[in-house]
Amino acid sequence: MTIQTRLPGRIIAVNFRQGDRVQKGDVVAWLDAMKLENPVTATADGTVSAVFVQAGDTLRAGSPVMEIDLLL
Repeated sequence: MTIQTRLPGRIIAVNFRQGDRVQKGDVVAWLDAMKLENPVTATADGTVSAVFVQAGDTLRAGSPVMEIDLLL
């Protein structure tokens, strides 16, 4: 499952790395959009298999942030 941004903006922090476990609702990254800090949250429980961004990256709406392998 790919976690994507909902708004265009600049990544200001990435809170998880490859191999980390996340739970639904965890803030995986922070996005500066329209002068506000917006959380990018996990939509399911799983393990981070890939991180596509780093702090300072500018993204469009719908850009992938990280890939999560779901826990079954």
